[in-house]
Amino acid sequence: MSTRNSLSAILEQNKLTGPNYQDWIRNLKIVLNSERIAYVLENKPPKEEAPNISETELAKREKWWDHDLLAKSYILASMSNELQRRFEDAANAADIHFHLKELYGVQTRSERHATVKELMTTCLREGASVHEHGVRMIGLVEKLVGLNVVMPLELSIDILLLSLPSSFDGFVGAQNKGKKRSAPAVKNKPNKNPYKKPDQGPKRPNKSEQVCFHYNKPGHWRRNCTEYLAQKHSGHGDDKKQET
Repeated sequence: MSTRNSLSAILEQNKLTGPNYQDWIRNLKIVLNSERIAYVLENKPPKEEAPNISETELAKREKWWDHDLLAKSYILASMSNELQRRFEDAANAADIHFHLKELYGVQTRSERHATVKELMTTCLREGASVHEHGVRMIGLVEKLVGLNVVMPLELSIDILLLSLPSSFDGFVGAQNKGKKRSAPAVKNKPNKNPYKKPDQGPKRPNKSEQVCFHYNKPGHWRRNCTEYLAQKHSGHGDDKKQET
């Protein structure tokens, strides 16, 4: 007896009700792929047994029907009660899958059209967040892939580049030439006063502004006056004068 697939919990938590078909079928394929039986959703059942069928072919037929039974059980168990009653007598899993696509295909086409329109008309505004814009565009591409739209990587990149404003023309040109991707250059803020000289440290005192209060002569302070220092040393200096 096979053990229970732990991934089946996503089907139990998100049962098919109708409008959520795209999410449900994606979860179903995840579970069936983990069991290696997703092929029964698309492949037709084997033909009627022939009188002279080989043992190898007979084993293949039995294996297919075993896989189909398991897939059909997953499908029915993950449906609402109303849908279960509708499909419980279906011949195989592929038959259920076909009719579900017929039921909800119109909704899928409408959703696909709306998603393509949003992807092709979304543009980055000048000054807006590049990161948020990229996340939004990637989300739309992934949504289309979930709607079974084949979206080549190069086409996705082209659509994203076309959504950028003219200020990114250099960046777009580099991508088209196959250069290494780099972030747009950020301009430095201009100096408010272009004529202002750079700070060169503390300003040195101007000798012409120094006045000796011993002889009232410019060019040095009294404390540096050689004549004053000589007189002071000999005891004749005027100590009453104070330097300001």
